[in-house]
Amino acid sequence: MKIETAHKILIASAVAFFAFFACLEGFRFLRAGDASAGLMAAGGLGAAALFFVYLRGYLRRLRGEDRPGPA
Repeated sequence: MKIETAHKILIASAVAFFAFFACLEGFRFLRAGDASAGLMAAGGLGAAALFFVYLRGYLRRLRGEDRPGPA
């Protein structure tokens, strides 16, 4: 397996994990009204978003879309 493939899998699994974690904490916040669960849900969503943005940029760099074209 190439290192690029392993990196894509690792970052995509981080996005999925943090999104799942945010959902669990969000349901806990809605059910119990626990403020710390709300903060954890927001943090999980933020982490998922940051990892997603990183993954999207990484994939673009692998495809060469960020390189400047000929002048």
